[in-house]
Amino acid sequence: SAVDFFARKKGSTDDLTFGCGIDRHQYMAVGIDVDDIFQLKLQSSGGVWEIDLIGYYNADDFVFFDNVLTSSPADATWSDFDISGSTGGDTAIAAMCWAANDSSLSRALGYRQKGSTDNRINTVMGSGGTATFAGTPTVGCDGSEVFQIYRQVASVGDMYCIGYAKSGVTMNTNAADNSIATTGAW
Repeated sequence: SAVDFFARKKGSTDDLTFGCGIDRHQYMAVGIDVDDIFQLKLQSSGGVWEIDLIGYYNADDFVFFDNVLTSSPADATWSDFDISGSTGGDTAIAAMCWAANDSSLSRALGYRQKGSTDNRINTVMGSGGTATFAGTPTVGCDGSEVFQIYRQVASVGDMYCIGYAKSGVTMNTNAADNSIATTGAW
């Protein structure tokens, strides 16, 4: 069973809803206003909610949009998500995203920097009718402020860009394989 929730920058008019399973946790990046306030909306009182601040982004490096940018990409292919029209005089080097699975079935989605040959996609579990939140990945942008998104089918739902980094982060075009050869030891 899932409990519907959403967080947004205070002053935003976004009214999205995502599901989070009972006894589960989510990591979510969210913008704050000039008074360091964000808003949280719970659709039901099921479960116990604990909101922990585990860190924050420096305002000189990261910008959160007042309202998220939305994309409805083609199914089962890598599609461009161009945020250059929303960054003003800044140059985005990375984008922070949200996505949710609107289906009761498990579905695949992915993110990569434009120009990457990586083909990593992950499965987002189905939710039984409520959009299951898939976290807040950060993905590199190319020099034109474009990254790519993949969704298996339209029932994954829209994909969102919530903000961008203009400095303070280094993104690889292709992921570096840092797999470990042993288990059970540091």
